[in-house]
Amino acid sequence: MIDGQINLRDAVNGTISYTTKPGKIYQLKPDPAVLIARVRGLHLPEKHVQWRGEAIPGGLFDFALYFFHNYRQLLANGSGPYFYLPKTQSWQEAAWWGECSALRKTVSSCRGAPSRRPC
Repeated sequence: MIDGQINLRDAVNGTISYTTKPGKIYQLKPDPAVLIARVRGLHLPEKHVQWRGEAIPGGLFDFALYFFHNYRQLLANGSGPYFYLPKTQSWQEAAWWGECSALRKTVSSCRGAPSRRPC
């Protein structure tokens, strides 16, 4: 799981590459497509992180980790943190993700704020 997050970070920073055993190199071109991170469904737990004795939803873990580590660079690149939310099964789940998105917008609006000013 963490390797995937590292790959996403490297893609955001434009440093991701892969070299095959025969020596062929794969890397991003100067103007890559918009990156859309796919998080796990909410029904899948992240067993390594618990809240009040229960595993948190894996999708929340993926969302938070990717957002925290990449949103500033994505904004600097003229893009933003975009997510694909698989298997959304109800309006309640969509509303829950909407609240996460509202938090994302609040944090993103702090981009130009002085570091001492709370956002």
